Amino acid sequence: MAKRGLRLGLCTGGGDCPGLNAAIRGVVLHAELSYGMEVYGIRDGLTGLSQGSSGVERLPVARVEEILTRGGTILGTNSQGSPFRDKAAAQRHIAAIKAAVARLKLDALIVIGGDGSQFMAKQLVTAGLAVIGIPKTIDNDLVGTEQTIGFATAVDITTEAACRLGSSGEAHNRVMILEVMGRDAGHIALATAIASGAHAALLPELPFALDTVVGHLRAAQKTGQRGGLIIAAEGAHAFGGDPVFRRSVSGSLLLGGIGAQVAAMVYEAMGIEARSTVLGHVQRGGTPNPADRILASSFARHAVDLAQQGAFGRIVGIRRGRASETSYASITEKRRTIDAADPMLQTVEALGTTLGRPSTSNKRRR
Repeated sequence: MAKRGLRLGLCTGGGDCPGLNAAIRGVVLHAELSYGMEVYGIRDGLTGLSQGSSGVERLPVARVEEILTRGGTILGTNSQGSPFRDKAAAQRHIAAIKAAVARLKLDALIVIGGDGSQFMAKQLVTAGLAVIGIPKTIDNDLVGTEQTIGFATAVDITTEAACRLGSSGEAHNRVMILEVMGRDAGHIALATAIASGAHAALLPELPFALDTVVGHLRAAQKTGQRGGLIIAAEGAHAFGGDPVFRRSVSGSLLLGGIGAQVAAMVYEAMGIEARSTVLGHVQRGGTPNPADRILASSFARHAVDLAQQGAFGRIVGIRRGRASETSYASITEKRRTIDAADPMLQTVEALGTTLGRPSTSNKRRR
């Protein structure tokens, strides 16, 4: 009797991002066409599986052939917090997931997710389940890989928005602030500032001094420049201050509002009109760009190959342009933030963009 191919469970967890469907498609195509595996899509992430409310569907090639460019995820996702935070609750959820895996006769799970989903997956690995991770998050802050699915498209979107705001600000002699996602890591803000030629980039890792930012804008105006453009990560904050939160319609506190705060501060200091734009979930949605489709497909291929080899307990990634792997054992809740020695910081300052450091050495715009 011929040995049957593996039965893989596949889910997407956490916030959505461009490229999830490309990863789903890559897993299904490679698994079935190369190894004769069967892939079963699990709806609404790991929490859906553990709570028994998730539907499970067989994913044949025909089901995924046309989803490469589609935004969102055909499997749905869940970003309402991890039920694994509480130890007692975690044990109940893990037991439920193990029972579901046994009932479905799955040989392994492939988890497409960010730091929260992968931390949950790590606990499943510790509990003895066969798991392989695929990293995704527009924040690009997952440890173990230099790039995650969704980041490249998010930067495309934020850069286009920044350039549009910059030209409008110049026309009206206004300072425009674009608030982008980035709770603890400013990868999106930093990349956007470089790509758009912004006057300032405000990052969670580097508290900013308002007088430095204002001085930079004033120096630019003295050379005849009109307006100004500031890119602010949602987690950015001034020296001596805290990240800004706002209350949602449901009453919960959500990170965000630094753009409006900076606009008010700039107006008070300079007497020039300043306006803030928050892109929010626009950064997450829509068609993935080619770079994210390629990255998602590459990660999918690597993950399926690991499953075929029986090399479980790993998260795929990319380092120095080459495929890499990280053991779940080495994964912590720490996020990949921008290091003080990151060459991107040197690049942005060398091009005349201030990071708001108290005593900055970068050249002011001429």
